[in-house]
Parts: sequence; C-alpha cells; structure tokens
Amino acid sequence: MPLLVCLSLFCLSLVSLFVWQRVADVAKWDDLEACLGQPKVNNPT
Repeated sequence: MPLLVCLSLFCLSLVSLFVWQRVADVAKWDDLEACLGQPKVNNPT
C-alpha cells in the first residue's frame, strides 16, 4: 500500500508541476512576480 501512495503522490506532483509550467507560460513570470509583490530584477528604475 505505501508504494501505491508514493506512486500516486509522485504522479500528482508531476501533473501539478506541468500545470504550474503552463500557468507560468500563459501568465508570464513578470506578471506573476508583480502579483506576488516581488521586485523585478530587470526594472530600470
């Protein structure tokens, strides 16, 4: 049973990683960073 749980968790993490990559591609990291309130590195000001 523990093996099955580990396998399902691994698959779930892979899927969530893929989804997060798609979200990042669509929303673009700059917009995400602005939403999170993190300072941009390439900001000239």
